[in-house]
Amino acid sequence: MRPIKLKMTAFGPYVGSREAPVTIDFEKLGREGLYLITGDTGAGKTTIFDAITFALYGEASGENREPKMLRSKYAGGDIPTAVELTFEYRDKVYTIKRNPDYERPKSRGEGMTSEKASVSLTYPDGRVSDGRISEVNREIESIIGIDRDQFMQIAMISQGDFLKLLLAGTAERQEIFRKIFKTERYKQIQDILKSKAGELKNKNDMLRSGLMQVIGGIRCGSESFYMPKLEIAKRGEMSFEDTSLISEIAEGIISEDREKETELSKTAADIEKQLAEINENIGKGIKTKEAKEELANIKAELEKLVPRLEASEKTLSEKKAALSAGDVLAAEIEKIRNELDKYSELDEIHKNTAQLEKKISENKKLTEKKTAQLADSVKKLSLIKNELSELENAGEKVALINNALEHLENEKNEMIKLRRISDEFDKVCITLKKEQKAYADAANAYEAAQLDYVRLNKAFHDEQAGILAAELSEGMPCPVCGSMHHPSPAPRSDNAPTKEQVEAALEFARKKNAEMNEAGNKCSVTKGRYDKGLEWISEQTKGKCEQDKLSEYISSELERISVEISEQNKFLEAETKRSERKKALSAALPDYENGIEKLKVYISELGNEISSNEAVLGQERKQAEKLAAEVRFESREAAQHEIAKLTAQKEKIRSDYDTAEKNHRKNTDLANSLKGKKESLENQLKNSGETDLPKLEAVRDELNARKKAVSSETALISGRLYSNIRAYEQIKENFAETAAVEKKRIAAETLSNTANGRLGGKAKISFETYVQMYFFDRIIERANRRLLIMSDNQYELKRRGYDRMEGNGQKGLELDVLDHYNGTVRDVRSLSGGESFKASLALALGLSDEVQSSAPAIKLDCMFVDEGFGSLDDESLKQAIKALMDIGGSNRLVGIISHVNELKTAIDKKIIVKKDIGGGGRVEIKKD
Repeated sequence: MRPIKLKMTAFGPYVGSREAPVTIDFEKLGREGLYLITGDTGAGKTTIFDAITFALYGEASGENREPKMLRSKYAGGDIPTAVELTFEYRDKVYTIKRNPDYERPKSRGEGMTSEKASVSLTYPDGRVSDGRISEVNREIESIIGIDRDQFMQIAMISQGDFLKLLLAGTAERQEIFRKIFKTERYKQIQDILKSKAGELKNKNDMLRSGLMQVIGGIRCGSESFYMPKLEIAKRGEMSFEDTSLISEIAEGIISEDREKETELSKTAADIEKQLAEINENIGKGIKTKEAKEELANIKAELEKLVPRLEASEKTLSEKKAALSAGDVLAAEIEKIRNELDKYSELDEIHKNTAQLEKKISENKKLTEKKTAQLADSVKKLSLIKNELSELENAGEKVALINNALEHLENEKNEMIKLRRISDEFDKVCITLKKEQKAYADAANAYEAAQLDYVRLNKAFHDEQAGILAAELSEGMPCPVCGSMHHPSPAPRSDNAPTKEQVEAALEFARKKNAEMNEAGNKCSVTKGRYDKGLEWISEQTKGKCEQDKLSEYISSELERISVEISEQNKFLEAETKRSERKKALSAALPDYENGIEKLKVYISELGNEISSNEAVLGQERKQAEKLAAEVRFESREAAQHEIAKLTAQKEKIRSDYDTAEKNHRKNTDLANSLKGKKESLENQLKNSGETDLPKLEAVRDELNARKKAVSSETALISGRLYSNIRAYEQIKENFAETAAVEKKRIAAETLSNTANGRLGGKAKISFETYVQMYFFDRIIERANRRLLIMSDNQYELKRRGYDRMEGNGQKGLELDVLDHYNGTVRDVRSLSGGESFKASLALALGLSDEVQSSAPAIKLDCMFVDEGFGSLDDESLKQAIKALMDIGGSNRLVGIISHVNELKTAIDKKIIVKKDIGGGGRVEIKKD
């Protein structure tokens, strides 16, 4: 990038005007070499650098100069604050023009008005982009290849920035080099390796914990040969790597229980055989007893049924005789039905008569209403014509008011957009605090759950004897010693947990661990958004603008805009109402005129219809009188009511007969059924003998008690056997998996520690830092070419060696200086003021050279250096000028700000900045 022409109006001390901006033509300085910017203090030398940086990136060159501070205090309200830079990049010419967001006095009246920031970029082919500021900023970075911070480090070294790079520690240089040399991917590799090692460690710990839990679940009887060895393994006193011994214990316990299970199975089979015989004999005795009881019940029921059967037969005969009365009722019903049509005809005539009477009454009322309406319409027509005359010019101001409202809405939208950007970061801050608290709560919950599981697991194993004793009962064999009597069973604590409680506690702890991890992931994502937001706010405000001030400004502007919008809306509402009223009246006028004519015709038609309906009404009334004399009931409804009454009587006679017949048939069927059952039971009891049921039941109960005891002991051994087999299988699987994970963990942890600079006894140099050391060495090599010249071969910069790295922080990018006069190596901070300036300048120039060398796509044909030469003695100054001239002689134009007289003599091309008497500054280009 090489500047060609810079134009400024109302920018810093430079006022100018729209027609004649303050202009600096860099073409007059040539395409390479040094030029000096000199002049009065406060006249605006550094402002030239500010203007170039602001034109390119929308920010000044210094950290303490915000865009809104760039408005000239000498400019009138009619002069806009703007910067226009024409520059060349790779033989193509671009022009960018910007103005900052600022306040200026109103051109008319008192008070201030705001100007919004804007930007436009003209391309080499004449295209102009005047879209959003962020889009143009990205386009500039794409053209030049670097952002504002990189531009300041490579091409524009401002006051005070020399020492920042020289005195920075490893952490600061990591951030600088990460952006310049794109080493973020190496940092990401470090993080991935660290995360992977952590995952493997967690998995290894979980597998070991699970393995110990499985071993703790193995059970055996107290008389078992393997009981002492099992207790040693459960206490964790046996090595995890000793797989053969643990397998031998599990296999031995399983073998013992299988032999015991076989013995119990044989005993249970014998008991089952005896029970089958006893139950068969008991079943026969019970059936005989139940048959005798059922026979007695049937005989008693037959005796009760005889009178009921006789009564139902008598009732059936009576109801059959009454069926003839129903035929008489049916004939009467038919006569009444034949008259129903005449009732319908009479009802229709009555209905028509009522409708005619109603229609005649309604038409008379409607005639009166329409006559009054006609008079009212004639009156309103006269009023409309008068009002239209008064609204002749309505609606002429609507377009002007809408234009004003559109402008105000645009201003309001810009303010709302600015507020939204600020509010989004506030929401992220609130969300981050909540998620950090949620993560802390989840971590505490997991820790509590894990402690609870450990406590329950220990209590469970401590209370196994008590758990076995709780299952004993007198007369049942002990699963440990086989005794049927239990005079002193082991006590069980009231709070002794069950296996299910222990397993539930483990599952709960795992759940809380998952919740903690999930909360941690959410917190990490929000922290990333927070960091990006914080970085954006820092870039936009330079850390100097408080959020409260920004909010007050936005609120003030929105309030002003709202007041103006409200006023314009009132004007618009009034003018719109007048316009709409005019349109409404104009549209209504023909309707009123047509309506009056229609009303006159309608009133006439109503009179004719009334006369016709009155004639028809007389004829209908005569026909109704004739039909009324020909029927027996007052109405069709009365006739239908009589039909329903007679029909109900007829149906009841038939229903009573059907009920009597059904009841008699039911009694007859029941009697026949009882007689059949009685005969069957008498035949069954002829060959049955006597059975002693109490004796048989006593034998059965004794056998069941023995069966229950054997079953309980079998269930205990089977459950233990099933649990132990599963545990044995899990042990074999877990041993293999744990060994494989442990091997991977050791490898991953070693690799992570190596990449993150955490190896014991080694220098703390991360993978990213190691890569950056390569670039740093190249920067130092380039810097030393100039430092040796400027220091008369006394000083040479050196990256600090491993032997001098101290402390616990990250190392690798510290800087020392070698003094060739006495052969000592010391910290660069020990250099004097003048020596530090020379070392800083050399390092900054070395960085600029290295960036352009390692990134061929970046081409900067200019450099700017602001002050610092006043601390040098005469000889050092000559050496610094020589080093700078070497840069300027390599197709690069180097601008230097300084008050030093020796520079004025040594550099023939100059930009001279002077103060005007009335305030402000002006520039001129001079060649000696």
